[in-house]
Amino acid sequence: MSEQEEQIINYDKSKEYWEKVEATNSGMLGNITYVSLSDIQFNANFLKQIFKLKPSPGRNRCIDCGCGIGRITKNLLIHEFKKVDLLEQDAKFCEKARETFKNCDQLGEIFNIGLQDFNCETMPKYDLFWIQWVLLYLPDDDLVEFFLKISKCLDTNGIIIVKENVTKGNEAVYDTEDASVTRTISAFKDIFKRANLRIVKDMKQTNFPKDLFPVHIFALRPIIK
Repeated sequence: MSEQEEQIINYDKSKEYWEKVEATNSGMLGNITYVSLSDIQFNANFLKQIFKLKPSPGRNRCIDCGCGIGRITKNLLIHEFKKVDLLEQDAKFCEKARETFKNCDQLGEIFNIGLQDFNCETMPKYDLFWIQWVLLYLPDDDLVEFFLKISKCLDTNGIIIVKENVTKGNEAVYDTEDASVTRTISAFKDIFKRANLRIVKDMKQTNFPKDLFPVHIFALRPIIK
């Protein structure tokens, strides 16, 4: 962990920040709910392209990591997979998700833990990991370790989807309010390499306001040695 990461990225502080956020789409999106439709439409198109890969991932089970109240699961993932698990460290977000999906046959397990506490020994195999707008709360070394762990939980032809903000310049941007870091694309690529992952597809989100951070989505697979 760099000195700046040590000073700013803090699991307890980010947890405290999100404990104060309401369990609504507005809370999940920082009051910019108008980006949700473009986000979901873009994700759906990207996922269609992923299913066209050869070999393609299965559609049996996926997991939405850092899912909040389950916005992406509700609007996309439950329509594409037989079972969707949720992973979220905030208890009230998990409770809201349980309420939302109480009559949904596609809902699998809800894991009330943070990404840093992911234990591959106790998890099922997944065709796909969906990870969006949550990796900014993990320092580099912990993020590499997280990727190494979830790679062990991938089923045959499984894939990891990462969608995150990236900086417009060549330096990381730190936020002391929620204890997060917005990385450069090159930083992400270095982390993927360290975690023995290769990029099989990379796209930039379109139809987002220009005053926001650029957003990139990556499809990743472990490098077979």
